[in-house]
Amino acid sequence: MRAALRFLLLTIAFLLATRFAGWWGVPLLALAWGARSGGDGWSASAAAVVAWAALLLRDAAFGPLGEVMLTLGAIVHVPPVLLVAATLVLPALLAASAAVVGGALADRRREASSATRVRER
Repeated sequence: MRAALRFLLLTIAFLLATRFAGWWGVPLLALAWGARSGGDGWSASAAAVVAWAALLLRDAAFGPLGEVMLTLGAIVHVPPVLLVAATLVLPALLAASAAVVGGALADRRREASSATRVRER
């Protein structure tokens, strides 16, 4: 139950970050999440995908997303479903990579901090 709530809150955070900062919000939030969670790229990636899927569903319900996908698909000669898939792959890759980097940076900082304390003794 606690993991589900954590995932839901992370998904809402990705949704809000995307809404207010655009796609840049995904790696920025994922970097912070990775530093806090020890580099958990899987949950960051999944939450970002769910958030972007929710945004796509909202756009499909209230806008001409279907028409846009058909037109864009015709322009680039790919089926619209591939455009949706590519749209969802982007936040997955951004979130996973940024979370892993955030975890690595946090580990490195902790190691440097502990090495400094050892030298001071």
